[in-house]
Amino acid sequence: MGFEASVVAMTIARILGTYVFAQKLGVVSGPDGMFRLLDNTVRGPDVAYLARARYPGGKFPTDAFPALSPNLVVEVLSPSNTKAEMSRKRIEYFHSGVELVWIVDCTSRSVAVYTSPSRVTELGEEQIIDGGQVLPGFTSPVVDFFSDIA
Repeated sequence: MGFEASVVAMTIARILGTYVFAQKLGVVSGPDGMFRLLDNTVRGPDVAYLARARYPGGKFPTDAFPALSPNLVVEVLSPSNTKAEMSRKRIEYFHSGVELVWIVDCTSRSVAVYTSPSRVTELGEEQIIDGGQVLPGFTSPVVDFFSDIA
């Protein structure tokens, strides 16, 4: 991940984390927070939201690579990411139980919102993103995701 993508990812983590913390919904993690998906693939999404309801046995997971899927995954594109790579990740995430994937493009200042591996809505920086059924009540102007790189 390049510097620009890292800054955008942390901005998104801050925005999501503020909402999740205030509502006591779960946790938001960064790229070092790895998840072991269903096929034993280990992924560290740039940003992830994990609802308390997914905590194994109702307790915060303490494994280095917990075998569970976050509810929401955010991937911020870097110049080295290929379409094939992002498609593969999206499919892995959804097949493992992720409910919502946001692919963030710093160049076009847009977010592709996936509710399935192939169902996508594109949002530009003049639009509002919401958490859908994954984070009911969450909204943010897309432009805020890019506020630190203006």
